[in-house]
Amino acid sequence: MFGSTLYAYRLGGQAGLVDEVFVQRIYDVGTLPEHPVIVDCGANIGIATFFFVHTYPGCRVVAFEPDSDAYEMLQ
Repeated sequence: MFGSTLYAYRLGGQAGLVDEVFVQRIYDVGTLPEHPVIVDCGANIGIATFFFVHTYPGCRVVAFEPDSDAYEMLQ
């Protein structure tokens, strides 16, 4: 995706998230200001974060994830 490889520690739910975020585009909010700040609370492994960075060039994403396993993948 976008020339990158996404890794997950559990494939089960991640495929559904990829579908929601990239196919259904549930986080596509349309046009944003030139340099928006997007807060991703509960970022999991970063699928939505990845979407924001590639959909809204110039944005700054602040991502939070409390689960240590997911946070490791997010990094």
